[in-house]
Amino acid sequence: MKKSIAVVLALILMMAYTQGLGEGGPEALTQSQGYKGYEVLSEVEIPGGTWAFGTLKKGRENALAGFEKVDGQWIERIITKEALPQGDMRYTLMDVSGTSKFSLKGEFQEDYPGEVYGKAFAMGWSNGEYWENAMTFEQDKEGVWRLVFYAHNGQSGMIDIAPKKDGKSATFYFLEESEDRTRYDIPFDSDLRTFMFTLLPKTPEQAAQPLALPPVIPTGWLSAREVPLEGDQLIPVYTSPHDKPYRAAKGKAALSPAAWVQVFGVNAGYAMVQYAISPGQYRIGYIDTKHLPDWYEPLELKFKRTSAIVDTAYEATDDPLKGRSTLFSLKKGQEVTLLSKMGNDAYFETYIGNQVARAFAPLGIFSADPQPEGNQRAMMSRAGEETHEVMLTQASLSPLPYALYVDLGGFYVDHALDSVLIAMRDKPFEEDAYIILRTGGKEDLDRLETEMKGNGFEWTAWDWPLVFGALPREQRETYLLRMQKGNQLVYALALYQLDTPLLMMIYTPANLMQTWGQHLFDMAATLEITKD
Repeated sequence: MKKSIAVVLALILMMAYTQGLGEGGPEALTQSQGYKGYEVLSEVEIPGGTWAFGTLKKGRENALAGFEKVDGQWIERIITKEALPQGDMRYTLMDVSGTSKFSLKGEFQEDYPGEVYGKAFAMGWSNGEYWENAMTFEQDKEGVWRLVFYAHNGQSGMIDIAPKKDGKSATFYFLEESEDRTRYDIPFDSDLRTFMFTLLPKTPEQAAQPLALPPVIPTGWLSAREVPLEGDQLIPVYTSPHDKPYRAAKGKAALSPAAWVQVFGVNAGYAMVQYAISPGQYRIGYIDTKHLPDWYEPLELKFKRTSAIVDTAYEATDDPLKGRSTLFSLKKGQEVTLLSKMGNDAYFETYIGNQVARAFAPLGIFSADPQPEGNQRAMMSRAGEETHEVMLTQASLSPLPYALYVDLGGFYVDHALDSVLIAMRDKPFEEDAYIILRTGGKEDLDRLETEMKGNGFEWTAWDWPLVFGALPREQRETYLLRMQKGNQLVYALALYQLDTPLLMMIYTPANLMQTWGQHLFDMAATLEITKD
């Protein structure tokens, strides 16, 4: 029986501790030219006194450093950013040397029969609710630190990784809920010095294509999620969801449900997907929605059709993120219909003979730009020092008489009987960032303040501008509250616009205020009235 990842990792993470390594350790590294301004978040010394590790952070950048003690002095041996996911998460290091392995070659060790790690350390980071993410590195007989375990709830579950003697491959054991164990022998660099987290297969479907992992989709109008497909037969792929669609690969484009597939959403009874053809070559197209699993609730893709002319002849592609192989040629003066965009490419529709095709080409070659659909709007969002365009979709707050524009690629909307929650879809952080809206006025705000003070929160001055651009300027009273406890910030306001007052609460960790917190405030400011 599969154990809860949260429970298993909690056993490991309870052993976590932070200690200063002293002269020559991570603190000294933060004074060097390359890592000035970084903060040391966690340190751990491996028993025996010869190795120690530390995690460093600066903004959204994360780094891992390894040190070996020589003549009483810590000498830097490993420094890498590639081994860690980058982002706002904060890492905790722990020594797991000599601890029992709770899984071995894909089998859970219910009674811990004595299989233990040698010299080993683990890193944990949070998904926002539990500490359910971890990587374990163990020192092999040659003294090389290698990845031997990975866990991420909701994506891969747990993976036992057994590096092979050649140092260039490994056996992956995916711990499934069923009794069938999934095993893959694949090329893989587990050496901490050169290990790249982005090249770690995280699902059985990705392990089936270890040299063609999902590409990073630029933040913006289109987003996708990996979804396991059902069946064992090849699935036809079309360039558009029409009765007479153009089909790539000389009419033979297809994908295998055994490999990874990313789903953008559904449109006209078809699912827009991305999959790998071969290393360095990918394809975006459409499959019948009957192939999607019953439990999956895809986004509805709604495109505003904008007419445009091709100003410059160009080669259209269905692989905008990698190989950009030619799907068909666009001629100067050709008429197209713009639908959306991805990064610097427009997503468009046109005819090839009497067949309908959709593809990508640079924005600059068209006479117009793609436009948001009627219930959507494009918003510039800030994340650290970067600014990028994000597509927001109108979301009803029913039964509240309001609506918000929400980034449905990064957040979901959950309706309860008397409140609405807007929360992050993926939560790679120790704390969460979210909005709660419900009926309530000044009295409710006062009760909230009293309750939070009882829980150790302290009142502080409101320090963030929030202008509701869609609400009438003749606003009635607005009452503001800002409280803080450690790293947790709570912004709350009682807004009187209609007969029924609105209570809005924005929760964000202080260290995420300039990224996800800013994003929440930008979405909150789109509040509009949906009925008189």
